[in-house]
Amino acid sequence: MYSISMGRLHGIDLLEMKPGFPVYFSTEKGVLGMNVNENSTLGLEPSDVTLSIGDREPTSSSRIRRVLSTYDENEGIALCTMRDCDEMIVTGHLDG
Repeated sequence: MYSISMGRLHGIDLLEMKPGFPVYFSTEKGVLGMNVNENSTLGLEPSDVTLSIGDREPTSSSRIRRVLSTYDENEGIALCTMRDCDEMIVTGHLDG
């Protein structure tokens, strides 16, 4: 059994990747987004795995929080994600 580390950020519940997840999500790195609030402005969907924010790699929900705190409201944020086994870039911004 392993512990689950979660955090809530900008309308998204975050879950760090754990053993067994890589097969299902096609990646063993990143942070999984769950329960995305429909008002979230980050551009993520439920089950997206955030692989990078700009050129920085998120390793935990607290790291994502620190990285996002460097952005201004309504500044474009490029997030590299794994969605449905495809790597893609989504662009969002922090809630204004």
